[in-house]
Amino acid sequence: MAMTAQAGEIDYTIPGGGDFHPPHSAAEAKLDKILKWDGNVDSHDDSNMMYYLLDIPHRNINKDKKYINLFTDGLRSAASKAEAEAVKETCGGIYTGDLCGLGFDPIICAQDTPNYYLYRVEQQSRDRAIITVGFARSINDKDPYPSGTYTMVKRGKRWVLDGILCQNWSGYNFTDFDAVNGLTSKSRQQ
Repeated sequence: MAMTAQAGEIDYTIPGGGDFHPPHSAAEAKLDKILKWDGNVDSHDDSNMMYYLLDIPHRNINKDKKYINLFTDGLRSAASKAEAEAVKETCGGIYTGDLCGLGFDPIICAQDTPNYYLYRVEQQSRDRAIITVGFARSINDKDPYPSGTYTMVKRGKRWVLDGILCQNWSGYNFTDFDAVNGLTSKSRQQ
């Protein structure tokens, strides 16, 4: 049974604590790179990555080629659809500034970038990994705030982001509910 998270349709809670750690696997390392690049942690890049994922028309399309191998088409389609619906709801379908649309960065599942990201692998095979990300105050934080769960898939030799389920927000192309700790059966959508 395939399930997709949409805003307001699920009761999603990830328990705090657990075996969160710095990135170890190749899938965790790629997710860490994406999150840090998007959130400008240890980077001097811009926030155009989120604009690319959401297909925001006023983005710098000359930078799109930098992001094309980071996301699956399914994730980009789901995220841009959610953004378009939010723009329609909040601004009558026309971008009028920063207050239009989702109102948060769906890649990092937040408005503000944390000090550190820590990771907990929920499930992994050769070509798919389900990873919960925690926002941490330090690299040794034993109780990070779980911000979301991500599906990474292997395309050729490269890991790409395929699904996002944000804590208390919404999900985009996420179908791996059985792998997520804390997702109750009453919250599943048929």
